[in-house]
Amino acid sequence: MDEQIEYNEINAKKAMEENNIPLAIEIYKKLCEKDEFNNQTLLARYGLALRKGDKPKEFIEICREYIKTKKINAEFLNNVLCWCIYDEYIKKYNEDDTENFDEFLKEAKYICNNTTQLPAKEHFKNPYVLTVEKVVKVYNNRNNTNYNEVLKWIEFLNPDMLSSEDAYIFTDKDGKDREKASHKEFYYQNKIKALEKTYQYELCYKLCEECFEKIENLHYKNEIWIESRKLYCKCMMDSQYIDEYIKFAEEKKLWHIYAKVSEICFRYNKLEEATIYGCKSILCSFEFERMVKLYLTMGQLFENIRQSANAKIMYHAAAYYRNANLWNIPQELEYAIEKYNIDMTIKINRRDIEKIARNYLVNKKIIRIGQITKIIQEKKCGFIKINDENDTIYFKIKDIKNGFAEKNKYAEFEIIEYEDKKRAINIKVIRGGKTNGSICQSK
Repeated sequence: MDEQIEYNEINAKKAMEENNIPLAIEIYKKLCEKDEFNNQTLLARYGLALRKGDKPKEFIEICREYIKTKKINAEFLNNVLCWCIYDEYIKKYNEDDTENFDEFLKEAKYICNNTTQLPAKEHFKNPYVLTVEKVVKVYNNRNNTNYNEVLKWIEFLNPDMLSSEDAYIFTDKDGKDREKASHKEFYYQNKIKALEKTYQYELCYKLCEECFEKIENLHYKNEIWIESRKLYCKCMMDSQYIDEYIKFAEEKKLWHIYAKVSEICFRYNKLEEATIYGCKSILCSFEFERMVKLYLTMGQLFENIRQSANAKIMYHAAAYYRNANLWNIPQELEYAIEKYNIDMTIKINRRDIEKIARNYLVNKKIIRIGQITKIIQEKKCGFIKINDENDTIYFKIKDIKNGFAEKNKYAEFEIIEYEDKKRAINIKVIRGGKTNGSICQSK
């Protein structure tokens, strides 16, 4: 190498160190052209400069022209090229961009075919892990998720080479500090879900147990969701575990889990229990647009007990939200749409759905309606007189889920037994409400 070239290379490195990227690009370009792009180390440094200058596509085009006549045999150059592909085609890809989805997958496959998963401390050397994760995220966010494809891509990762300690703090769009889960947690979270969705219950159950063994601190309530999937799989394999799952659902009181319990009970022909927990699911969530599977189940359940009007509303909700999101319409729902002459373009009133669920639980005495008759502030408790009954029941103020305890206000609640005593829980004060028989209605 002559002195002038050496000097220019030194200057290029200096320009990079000083963050003078345009100068570095100019010098490396001249050096590479003079060398006819034969020096792969030099070419890789040119690629680093172009990437840092936000010109990854320019380097991709250079390399792909280069590959037509020559073979990349330098790992460093190959990794730089793959990072540029990641920046241009993978990182920036928007899940809603269906037009370029095939190109996105093609480039992701190129990266995975030309790099390998490195040990956790060396992930930064190539974009292999980040690429696999992005593809999994994209598939998960598509309409009618193809969980077989999710499984295929997640299998590209070896969990033993992923760290459970690389979680980090980031600031979300609302300015709140949050902790991002580790790569290992991402693997377990997504594979467990995909196994469940593809009906591989035994494998899913075992992976749930493995996850708890290998990851001490889980994020995004994954300790709840993974435990829920574990119990769900147990129930799908053996109905004797339903009571265990019900107990878990009553502890967490989350609509997803109540809906799963309803599904399990329906599967084993426990129709009353299925209806109860489906109604509980509806009443503890505002995510009505996500409950499409539950609505179909509830329509079938109400039809089974000959409550056609309620069945129609549930079928209507399932049809509307599926149609609005361009999701597939199951055959049984198509039959219901035709039978009840449902217009899928008309949005159902969520209050009608809530009313059906509430009335069912009230009639089954799962939900009670009563009037707050006494409040003992110093002991943070009080008493509620149950409508249409002579009973007065004890409650703790902490169990009120909305607003404040006020004497003479009406509330809806559930009853639990503890130490041979009864207590009201899940209390919701009915604002501006009045009672009509056993059901409380808004003014």
